[in-house]
Amino acid sequence: MNKPIAYLFCLLMITMPLAGCLGGDEKSSETETETLDFTPSLGDWDVYYVANSSDLPDCISEILERLYYVEADAGFYTCTTTGWIFIDLTGPAGADGTNGADGANGTNGADGTNGADGANGANGTNGADGADGLEGTNGADGAEGSL
Repeated sequence: MNKPIAYLFCLLMITMPLAGCLGGDEKSSETETETLDFTPSLGDWDVYYVANSSDLPDCISEILERLYYVEADAGFYTCTTTGWIFIDLTGPAGADGTNGADGANGTNGADGTNGADGANGANGTNGADGADGLEGTNGADGAEGSL
């Protein structure tokens, strides 16, 4: 009795992945009426790429409202009824922020080695002789001599 159940269980396991493949090709009424339109209208912005602004095509009515990225200018141009205009995406510069706190001082580096002594300079000229000094006091009398 267990063998027939095992065979039936195996058959179900093998055929289960194929269950979605065996249906008909009928479409539901929802998908038949739903159509997607990927055609751009004049109001859509199509973006194109050129290397330089000199590579932009003539701005004629067929390409009005087209957006071109110009690599050399790193910006966008669009064709309008008055011609090509640059679209500035940056806006004005903001105010400077407040200064941050000063960082900690670094450690002093090691002293360098002393350099070699320089050569001696030339001798200077002798100075002028000074004025004679005052006469000194007489010395004490010497001892009497013998005869």
